[in-house]
Amino acid sequence: MNEADAVENFVAAKLRWLSKRDEKGLLSGDKKAALARLRRSVGKEAVSVPEIWQYVYEDIPDILAGDASKALYAQSAVHIALTLYAMHSQGHTKNGADIDKAKAKKALSQKEHSAEIALFGRMVADDPALNADASAQVAHSISVHKVDNEYDFYTAVDDVKARSEEAEDAGAGMLGTIEFNSSTLYRYATVFVNLLYDELANDADVTAKAVSEFARGFITSMPTGKQNTFANRTPAHAVLVTIREDQPVNLIGAFEKPIGFSDKNEGFARPATKRLGKYASDVYASFAEPPVKSYILMLSDVADEFINQKNQDGSPCKKVNLNQLLEI
Repeated sequence: MNEADAVENFVAAKLRWLSKRDEKGLLSGDKKAALARLRRSVGKEAVSVPEIWQYVYEDIPDILAGDASKALYAQSAVHIALTLYAMHSQGHTKNGADIDKAKAKKALSQKEHSAEIALFGRMVADDPALNADASAQVAHSISVHKVDNEYDFYTAVDDVKARSEEAEDAGAGMLGTIEFNSSTLYRYATVFVNLLYDELANDADVTAKAVSEFARGFITSMPTGKQNTFANRTPAHAVLVTIREDQPVNLIGAFEKPIGFSDKNEGFARPATKRLGKYASDVYASFAEPPVKSYILMLSDVADEFINQKNQDGSPCKKVNLNQLLEI
Protein backbone atom coordinates (compact mmCIF):
# COMPACT_ATOMS: atom_id res chain seq x y z
CA MET A 1 0.00 0.00 0.00
CA ASN A 2 1.42 3.37 -0.99
CA GLU A 3 1.13 6.51 1.12
CA ALA A 4 -1.76 8.02 -0.91
CA ASP A 5 -3.82 4.85 -0.49
CA ALA A 6 -2.98 4.80 3.20
CA VAL A 7 -4.31 8.35 3.66
CA GLU A 8 -7.45 7.54 1.66
CA ASN A 9 -8.14 4.39 3.69
CA PHE A 10 -7.43 6.24 6.95
CA VAL A 11 -9.99 8.93 6.08
CA ALA A 12 -12.55 6.41 4.84
CA ALA A 13 -12.28 4.34 8.03
CA LYS A 14 -12.89 7.40 10.20
CA LEU A 15 -15.92 8.43 8.11
CA ARG A 16 -17.37 4.91 8.26
CA TRP A 17 -17.13 4.92 12.02
CA LEU A 18 -18.69 8.38 12.35
CA SER A 19 -21.60 7.67 10.00
CA LYS A 20 -22.43 4.14 11.18
CA ARG A 21 -25.95 3.83 12.63
CA ASP A 22 -27.68 1.22 14.72
CA GLU A 23 -30.40 -1.18 13.56
CA LYS A 24 -33.01 1.56 13.94
CA GLY A 25 -31.09 3.91 11.67
CA LEU A 26 -30.08 6.20 14.54
CA LEU A 27 -26.71 7.53 15.59
CA SER A 28 -25.39 6.57 19.03
CA GLY A 29 -24.75 9.16 21.72
CA ASP A 30 -20.99 9.09 21.24
CA LYS A 31 -21.39 9.74 17.50
CA LYS A 32 -23.67 12.74 18.17
CA ALA A 33 -21.15 14.09 20.65
CA ALA A 34 -18.35 13.61 18.12
CA LEU A 35 -20.31 15.50 15.45
CA ALA A 36 -20.91 18.40 17.84
CA ARG A 37 -17.23 18.56 18.82
CA LEU A 38 -16.11 18.43 15.20
CA ARG A 39 -18.48 21.26 14.27
CA ARG A 40 -16.94 23.38 17.03
CA SER A 41 -13.49 22.76 15.57
CA VAL A 42 -14.30 24.20 12.13
CA GLY A 43 -11.73 26.81 11.11
CA LYS A 44 -9.25 25.75 13.81
CA GLU A 45 -6.11 23.64 13.71
CA ALA A 46 -6.87 20.15 15.02
CA VAL A 47 -3.90 20.35 17.39
CA SER A 48 -5.54 23.32 19.17
CA VAL A 49 -8.76 21.40 19.95
CA PRO A 50 -8.00 18.56 22.40
CA GLU A 51 -11.59 17.27 22.42
CA ILE A 52 -11.25 16.00 18.82
CA TRP A 53 -7.81 14.40 19.09
CA GLN A 54 -9.30 10.96 19.58
CA TYR A 55 -11.04 11.21 16.20
CA VAL A 56 -8.10 12.66 14.28
CA TYR A 57 -4.94 11.18 15.77
CA GLU A 58 -5.80 7.63 16.85
CA ASP A 59 -5.10 4.56 14.68
CA ILE A 60 -2.91 6.31 12.11
CA PRO A 61 -1.33 3.69 9.76
CA ASP A 62 2.26 2.65 10.45
CA ILE A 63 3.36 3.69 6.95
CA LEU A 64 2.44 7.29 7.87
CA ALA A 65 3.24 7.37 11.58
CA GLY A 66 7.00 7.16 11.05
CA ASP A 67 7.21 10.45 9.15
CA ALA A 68 6.03 13.61 10.96
CA SER A 69 5.13 15.50 7.78
CA LYS A 70 3.17 12.55 6.34
CA ALA A 71 1.40 11.99 9.63
CA LEU A 72 0.41 15.67 9.77
CA TYR A 73 -0.88 15.50 6.19
CA ALA A 74 -3.00 12.44 6.99
CA GLN A 75 -4.36 13.98 10.20
CA SER A 76 -5.21 17.22 8.38
CA ALA A 77 -7.05 15.23 5.72
CA VAL A 78 -9.05 13.39 8.38
CA HIS A 79 -9.87 16.62 10.21
CA ILE A 80 -11.10 18.33 7.04
CA ALA A 81 -13.16 15.33 5.97
CA LEU A 82 -14.74 14.80 9.37
CA THR A 83 -15.62 18.47 9.91
CA LEU A 84 -17.15 18.71 6.43
CA TYR A 85 -19.23 15.62 7.17
CA ALA A 86 -20.23 17.01 10.58
CA MET A 87 -21.35 20.32 9.06
CA HIS A 88 -23.21 18.52 6.26
CA SER A 89 -25.01 16.22 8.69
CA GLN A 90 -26.14 19.16 10.83
CA GLY A 91 -28.46 20.37 8.10
CA HIS A 92 -29.72 16.91 7.17
CA THR A 93 -30.22 14.92 10.35
CA LYS A 94 -31.84 15.29 13.71
CA ASN A 95 -31.19 12.58 16.28
CA GLY A 96 -29.78 10.57 13.42
CA ALA A 97 -33.01 10.58 11.35
CA ASP A 98 -33.46 12.33 8.03
CA ILE A 99 -35.36 15.63 8.11
CA ASP A 100 -38.08 16.36 5.59
CA LYS A 101 -36.96 19.77 4.36
CA ALA A 102 -40.36 20.63 2.87
CA LYS A 103 -42.07 19.95 6.20
CA ALA A 104 -39.40 21.86 8.10
CA LYS A 105 -39.76 24.87 5.84
CA LYS A 106 -43.53 24.80 6.15
CA ALA A 107 -43.28 24.66 9.94
CA LEU A 108 -40.79 27.50 10.13
CA SER A 109 -42.80 29.70 7.78
CA GLN A 110 -45.91 29.54 9.96
CA LYS A 111 -46.88 32.82 11.61
CA GLU A 112 -46.81 31.15 15.00
CA HIS A 113 -43.40 32.20 16.26
CA SER A 114 -42.24 32.14 19.83
CA ALA A 115 -42.29 35.52 21.56
CA GLU A 116 -38.47 35.65 21.42
CA ILE A 117 -38.38 35.24 17.63
CA ALA A 118 -41.29 37.64 17.15
CA LEU A 119 -39.51 40.28 19.24
CA PHE A 120 -35.93 39.87 18.04
CA GLY A 121 -36.31 38.27 14.62
CA ARG A 122 -34.68 35.37 12.82
CA MET A 123 -32.39 35.29 9.79
CA VAL A 124 -31.90 32.14 7.71
CA ALA A 125 -29.16 32.89 5.21
CA ASP A 126 -29.91 29.87 3.01
CA ASP A 127 -33.61 30.68 2.64
CA PRO A 128 -34.77 34.29 3.19
CA ALA A 129 -38.37 33.09 3.01
CA LEU A 130 -37.89 31.76 6.55
CA ASN A 131 -36.76 35.11 7.93
CA ALA A 132 -38.83 36.75 10.67
CA ASP A 133 -38.77 40.52 11.15
CA ALA A 134 -37.88 41.80 14.61
CA SER A 135 -40.53 43.95 16.26
CA ALA A 136 -38.20 45.22 19.01
CA GLN A 137 -35.33 47.68 18.71
CA VAL A 138 -32.88 48.20 21.58
CA ALA A 139 -30.33 51.02 21.62
CA HIS A 140 -26.93 50.89 23.26
CA SER A 141 -26.85 52.39 26.74
CA ILE A 142 -25.05 55.74 26.91
CA SER A 143 -23.83 57.82 29.82
CA VAL A 144 -25.62 61.12 30.43
CA HIS A 145 -22.43 62.73 31.76
CA LYS A 146 -18.68 62.67 31.29
CA VAL A 147 -17.11 59.38 32.39
CA ASP A 148 -13.53 58.58 33.39
CA ASN A 149 -12.56 54.92 33.37
CA GLU A 150 -11.01 53.48 36.51
CA TYR A 151 -8.93 50.36 37.12
CA ASP A 152 -9.54 47.60 39.64
CA PHE A 153 -6.18 46.02 40.56
CA TYR A 154 -6.59 42.49 41.84
CA THR A 155 -4.52 39.49 42.95
CA ALA A 156 -5.45 35.82 42.87
CA VAL A 157 -3.87 33.63 45.54
CA ASP A 158 -4.05 29.98 46.55
CA ASP A 159 -5.94 29.03 49.71
CA VAL A 160 -3.01 26.87 50.82
CA LYS A 161 0.49 28.02 49.97
CA ALA A 162 4.03 27.57 51.22
CA ARG A 163 4.95 30.29 53.72
CA SER A 164 8.67 30.01 53.17
CA GLU A 165 10.23 32.91 51.29
CA GLU A 166 12.54 30.39 49.62
CA ALA A 167 9.62 28.46 48.11
CA GLU A 168 9.57 28.69 44.34
CA ASP A 169 5.83 29.36 44.18
CA ALA A 170 5.66 32.03 46.89
CA GLY A 171 3.45 35.03 46.13
CA ALA A 172 0.21 35.57 44.24
CA GLY A 173 -1.04 33.13 41.64
CA MET A 174 -1.68 36.03 39.26
CA LEU A 175 -2.05 39.79 39.14
CA GLY A 176 -4.29 41.84 36.87
CA THR A 177 -6.46 44.87 36.30
CA ILE A 178 -10.08 45.28 35.22
CA GLU A 179 -11.16 48.51 33.56
CA PHE A 180 -14.54 49.83 34.71
CA ASN A 181 -16.57 52.97 35.27
CA SER A 182 -19.59 54.09 37.22
CA SER A 183 -22.11 56.15 35.27
CA THR A 184 -25.75 57.12 35.02
CA LEU A 185 -27.04 55.60 31.79
CA TYR A 186 -29.82 56.46 29.38
CA ARG A 187 -31.41 53.37 27.83
CA TYR A 188 -33.99 53.19 25.07
CA ALA A 189 -36.06 50.46 23.45
CA THR A 190 -39.19 50.33 21.33
CA VAL A 191 -41.63 47.60 20.29
CA PHE A 192 -43.67 47.73 17.07
CA VAL A 193 -46.78 46.15 18.57
CA ASN A 194 -48.67 45.79 15.28
CA LEU A 195 -45.82 43.76 13.76
CA LEU A 196 -45.50 41.73 16.96
CA TYR A 197 -49.24 40.97 16.79
CA ASP A 198 -48.83 39.79 13.20
CA GLU A 199 -45.80 37.62 14.02
CA LEU A 200 -47.70 36.02 16.93
CA ALA A 201 -50.53 34.79 14.69
CA ASN A 202 -52.85 37.70 15.56
CA ASP A 203 -53.21 36.53 19.16
CA ALA A 204 -53.99 39.63 21.23
CA ASP A 205 -53.50 37.94 24.61
CA VAL A 206 -50.10 36.51 23.70
CA THR A 207 -49.05 39.87 22.21
CA ALA A 208 -50.02 41.74 25.37
CA LYS A 209 -48.12 39.22 27.49
CA ALA A 210 -45.04 39.50 25.27
CA VAL A 211 -45.05 43.31 25.53
CA SER A 212 -45.52 43.12 29.30
CA GLU A 213 -42.63 40.67 29.76
CA PHE A 214 -40.40 42.66 27.43
CA ALA A 215 -41.07 45.78 29.49
CA ARG A 216 -40.41 43.91 32.73
CA GLY A 217 -37.15 42.49 31.40
CA PHE A 218 -35.95 45.82 30.00
CA ILE A 219 -36.70 47.70 33.22
CA THR A 220 -35.43 45.17 35.75
CA SER A 221 -32.66 43.20 34.00
CA MET A 222 -29.03 43.78 34.93
CA PRO A 223 -25.84 43.10 32.92
CA THR A 224 -24.55 39.67 33.89
CA GLY A 225 -20.83 40.25 33.35
CA LYS A 226 -18.68 40.63 36.47
CA GLN A 227 -21.67 40.47 38.83
CA ASN A 228 -19.61 39.02 41.67
CA THR A 229 -16.98 41.73 41.25
CA PHE A 230 -19.22 44.80 40.98
CA ALA A 231 -22.69 43.75 42.26
CA ASN A 232 -24.37 46.21 39.90
CA ARG A 233 -27.87 45.72 41.35
CA THR A 234 -29.03 49.31 40.91
CA PRO A 235 -32.69 49.87 39.94
CA ALA A 236 -33.65 52.49 37.39
CA HIS A 237 -34.10 56.04 38.67
CA ALA A 238 -36.83 56.91 36.18
CA VAL A 239 -38.65 55.07 33.39
CA LEU A 240 -40.79 56.84 30.78
CA VAL A 241 -43.17 54.64 28.79
CA THR A 242 -45.09 56.09 25.83
CA ILE A 243 -47.67 54.56 23.50
CA ARG A 244 -47.56 56.10 20.04
CA GLU A 245 -49.45 55.65 16.79
CA ASP A 246 -46.82 57.32 14.60
CA GLN A 247 -43.07 56.68 14.68
CA PRO A 248 -41.06 55.96 17.85
CA VAL A 249 -39.20 58.87 19.44
CA ASN A 250 -35.80 58.37 21.06
CA LEU A 251 -35.09 61.19 23.53
CA ILE A 252 -31.32 60.72 23.65
CA GLY A 253 -30.94 64.27 22.30
CA ALA A 254 -31.59 65.48 25.85
CA PHE A 255 -28.01 64.51 26.68
CA GLU A 256 -26.24 65.90 23.62
CA LYS A 257 -24.69 68.20 26.21
CA PRO A 258 -23.48 66.07 29.15
CA ILE A 259 -24.96 66.62 32.58
CA GLY A 260 -22.46 68.54 34.72
CA PHE A 261 -21.81 68.70 38.45
CA SER A 262 -24.44 70.71 40.29
CA ASP A 263 -23.84 73.21 43.08
CA LYS A 264 -27.00 71.82 44.70
CA ASN A 265 -25.39 68.41 45.21
CA GLU A 266 -28.09 66.76 43.14
CA GLY A 267 -25.78 64.18 41.59
CA PHE A 268 -26.54 63.09 38.03
CA ALA A 269 -29.79 61.08 38.09
CA ARG A 270 -32.10 63.86 39.32
CA PRO A 271 -30.98 66.62 36.91
CA ALA A 272 -30.88 64.06 34.06
CA THR A 273 -34.50 63.13 34.79
CA LYS A 274 -35.56 66.79 34.83
CA ARG A 275 -33.77 67.45 31.54
CA LEU A 276 -35.35 64.37 29.93
CA GLY A 277 -38.82 65.65 30.84
CA LYS A 278 -38.09 69.13 29.50
CA TYR A 279 -36.63 67.75 26.27
CA ALA A 280 -39.63 65.47 25.76
CA SER A 281 -41.97 68.48 26.04
CA ASP A 282 -39.88 70.42 23.50
CA VAL A 283 -39.89 67.51 21.04
CA TYR A 284 -43.66 67.05 21.33
CA ALA A 285 -44.18 70.77 20.79
CA SER A 286 -41.92 71.03 17.74
CA PHE A 287 -41.43 67.76 15.87
CA ALA A 288 -43.72 64.97 17.02
CA GLU A 289 -47.26 64.49 18.22
CA PRO A 290 -47.68 63.83 21.94
CA PRO A 291 -48.08 60.15 22.75
CA VAL A 292 -51.49 58.51 22.94
CA LYS A 293 -50.71 57.49 26.51
CA SER A 294 -47.66 57.93 28.70
CA TYR A 295 -46.54 56.61 32.08
CA ILE A 296 -43.69 57.51 34.40
CA LEU A 297 -41.99 55.39 37.08
CA MET A 298 -39.72 57.44 39.35
CA LEU A 299 -37.65 57.24 42.50
CA SER A 300 -37.34 61.02 42.96
CA ASP A 301 -39.68 63.97 43.40
CA VAL A 302 -39.16 65.54 39.96
CA ALA A 303 -42.15 63.89 38.27
CA ASP A 304 -43.76 67.27 37.55
CA GLU A 305 -41.70 67.63 34.36
CA PHE A 306 -43.60 64.58 33.05
CA ILE A 307 -46.97 64.85 34.80
CA ASN A 308 -47.48 68.32 33.34
CA GLN A 309 -47.14 66.86 29.82
CA LYS A 310 -50.40 66.18 28.03
CA ASN A 311 -51.26 63.17 25.90
CA GLN A 312 -53.18 63.52 22.64
CA ASP A 313 -56.52 63.32 24.47
CA GLY A 314 -55.46 65.95 27.00
CA SER A 315 -54.86 63.48 29.83
CA PRO A 316 -51.61 63.88 31.79
CA CYS A 317 -48.67 61.53 31.92
CA LYS A 318 -49.60 59.10 34.69
CA LYS A 319 -47.25 58.21 37.53
CA VAL A 320 -47.32 54.45 38.24
CA ASN A 321 -45.21 51.74 39.82
CA LEU A 322 -43.86 48.70 37.96
CA ASN A 323 -46.72 46.34 38.83
CA GLN A 324 -49.33 48.92 37.80
CA LEU A 325 -47.52 49.47 34.50
CA LEU A 326 -47.40 45.76 33.67
CA GLU A 327 -51.12 45.39 34.31
CA ILE A 328 -52.11 48.17 31.86
